[in-house]
Amino acid sequence: MAALYEGYTLCGLTPDQNNSSSGIDGIEEERDSDHVIVTDSNRTVTLYKVSDQKPLGSWTVKQGQTLTCSAVFNSQANEYVAVSDNKVIRIWKEGDVLLDKTFKATVKADIWKVHCAGGEQPIVLFRRGAVRQLEHLLSDPQQPIEDVLAEEEAVRLCLLSMFERKLCFCTLILILSSLFLCRDQLVKRRHPFPSPLTEEVQKEVAELLSRQDIQDLQLGKLASVLVCRSQADPHFYAHSSFVQLVHSQSLCHSVCPDLLPLALERKDYFLCQMCLLGFPDIPEVLTCTCLKAFICLPDVDAEKMCLEPDSVSFMETLITSQHCQGDLQNGFSPPSRVEEAHSDTANDQQTREGSEKATSRLVCPVGSHKAALLNGILQAAYSDTFLLPHLKDLNSQHVLLFLRYLQFLYLRYSQDTFPQAHSERAPSLHQILDWICMMLDAHFTVLVMTPEAKGFLLNLHGFVQSQVKLFSELGKIEGSLQELQKMKRKQDVGQYSIEIIEIF
Repeated sequence: MAALYEGYTLCGLTPDQNNSSSGIDGIEEERDSDHVIVTDSNRTVTLYKVSDQKPLGSWTVKQGQTLTCSAVFNSQANEYVAVSDNKVIRIWKEGDVLLDKTFKATVKADIWKVHCAGGEQPIVLFRRGAVRQLEHLLSDPQQPIEDVLAEEEAVRLCLLSMFERKLCFCTLILILSSLFLCRDQLVKRRHPFPSPLTEEVQKEVAELLSRQDIQDLQLGKLASVLVCRSQADPHFYAHSSFVQLVHSQSLCHSVCPDLLPLALERKDYFLCQMCLLGFPDIPEVLTCTCLKAFICLPDVDAEKMCLEPDSVSFMETLITSQHCQGDLQNGFSPPSRVEEAHSDTANDQQTREGSEKATSRLVCPVGSHKAALLNGILQAAYSDTFLLPHLKDLNSQHVLLFLRYLQFLYLRYSQDTFPQAHSERAPSLHQILDWICMMLDAHFTVLVMTPEAKGFLLNLHGFVQSQVKLFSELGKIEGSLQELQKMKRKQDVGQYSIEIIEIF
C-alpha cells in the first residue's frame, strides 16, 4: 500500500488576469525524485529542486504563444521536450536561456501529450490517437499522421508505464458522452517494442546451431536479423549468439556487413577480435577503425575484458618471459657488438645510444589484453593499396605507440631463445614487418617532425643496419654451404681421420 508523506508548498501560483484557466498544467520528474519540472497553463516551464524548494531554471515562450503540453525530461539525451500551440515541438537543454533560439519542429497533427517513462525515448501521443517515437517523428516532422479514433471519440486521459520491458498505454476515451477505458489499444497501432529477452534469443540460436541440416545462408539471415534488432533496441544485444555465429565459420563481412560496426559501437572487443580473425573480407576502413579503437583503449579497461584465451595466454608468455633481458642473437646484439660494425661519426654515436636503450630493457608498451587485440589487427586480411590512405587518419601518438609495439614483437621474435612454434593466434614475422613498413610509409614525414619519435627512428635505423649486415653475412655462408654440397666426399676414409675444410 502506498504511504502518504507530509506535504509542503513547492511554489506559489499567481493568477493571470488575462487567463481564467491559469494554474499548473503538469508536474514531471526530472533526473531524479528530488528534481521536478513544473509547467504552468500559460507560457512557463520551471525546474525545481524539491528538497530546497528553490527554482533552478525557468524558460518562457514568446507573448502570444502557449504551452499546450507539459514538459518532460529525456534522460537519454539530457534534454527537455515540450509542445507549444499544439503542433510545435520544442527541445532544449538546461544551459539554454531563450526557447526561441533552441530546436523546434512543426508537425502536421495536434499533439495531446508527450510521455517519457523508464528511461526510454519520449513517446508522442496525437489527439486523434496516433503514436510516434519522438526520434522517428523528428526524422520527418511533416510525415502524415493517421487518425486512429473515430470522429465521435476523443482522448481524455492517457498514462504510460513499463511492464516486462514493454511500454503500455492506458487510455480513457470519451465516446458519445460516455467514458470508456481501453488498455493497450494504441500500442497495437505502432511498431512493437522489443519483448523477447536476450537470454531467450541466445538459447534459440544455440539450439539452431546444434542442428546438422542448417545452411550458411540461414545463419547469415539470422545474424542480419539479430544485428537489426540490436541496432533498433539499445537494451538488446545477443553477444553469445553473435560469437557462436562467428565461430560457426558460416559468416563473413559481405553476408552481415553491420556486425563488426555494431560490435565497435557496443564496445564488444571480443567479438571484434573474432571477426578480425575469422572474416577474410573486412574493408580496410573498418580495420583502421578497429585499430584506432584498440589503441585508444586504456590498458586498465582492456585488462578487465574477456578476450580469446589463446591470444591472451600467448602475449602473457611473451611479455613475462625471463629471456627478455638476454642478448639478442639474431643480428641485434648488445652495444659492444654494434660498435664494431659502425664508424665513430656523430650520427653513428646517436644510433648506438638508441640501440643501447632498446636492448638494455625490452618492455612491451601495452598490456597483454590490449596486445592480443592488436595482434588481431596484424592477422586481418588487407590490401596495402586500400589500407594506406586510411592509416593516415591516425595521429602521431597512436602511430608511435603502435610502432613501438611492432618493434617489441619483432625483437622478441628475433631472439634465438624464443620458441619457433608460435600460437595460432600469434602474428607471423612477415605480418609484423609488413605493418612496420606500411606505418612508416603512411607517417614517415610526420614522425620525422615529432620530437618523441626521434629516438625510436634512430634505434630503428641502427636495427635495420644490423639486420642488413646479418643477412649479407648469411648470404655468404649460404654460398659456401652450397659449394660444400658440390664437393665430392672421399669414400675410403678409414677408421680415423682429421679433415680441415677452409671456407674463406
